[in-house]
Order: sequence, then C-alpha cells, then structure tokens
Amino acid sequence: MWGMARMDRSGRLSVRPMLTHLGWRPGDRVTVDVVHRMVVVVAGAGRHALGCRGDLALPVAVRQLCGIDPHEPVIVAAYPARNMMVIQPLDPVTALLTEFHTHLVGDRHAR
Repeated sequence: MWGMARMDRSGRLSVRPMLTHLGWRPGDRVTVDVVHRMVVVVAGAGRHALGCRGDLALPVAVRQLCGIDPHEPVIVAAYPARNMMVIQPLDPVTALLTEFHTHLVGDRHAR
C-alpha cells in the first residue's frame, strides 16, 4: 500500500492509513533510518514512538539528509511482510517515472 502525505512545520507526517495497514498503534516504538535518501521506518524497540493521532515525527537530521521540506509532498509506502514503512521525497520518484515513461513511449509521440 502506498499514498502521499505532507509534513507539517514541526516535522510530523500524518500516516494513519499506513499505520493501520501495518497494524502499528500509537505509542509503538519504531526505528527511523536513512537509506539512499529514503526514510526507512521499522517497528520494534526503536528510539522513536508513533504519535497518538497516527503521526510520525521525523527528526531534523533525517529530514535534512532526505531533502524533505515542510509542506512538500512525500510518498509513503507500507510493507506489512517486512513490518516496514518507507518515506521518500517526490522529486526522485518523479524523475524515475519520467525516465520510465520516456523509455516506454520512445520517440513515437515526439514531433
């Protein structure tokens, strides 16, 4: 499952649908890591806790490493089989899709 979210100015993302899909609850502990400019969140004995309103607060260092700015959209994906959520800025995904669509369509529609 995936969707989009916007971070508020204090660094919180409202990700309630993803938490529900993963079976995570407010107060659950999570680990937040950065891998290739993506935020990887895994449930377990982590340093961070999920908010009572279905939100996840991203530390400033994580936001800076990933280039996530307040009010900018991000893509959020839930992977229940891995008990994991991935958060990624929209720009790299847009670039990948543009390249993929250009490859699929080719020069057929270039005029």
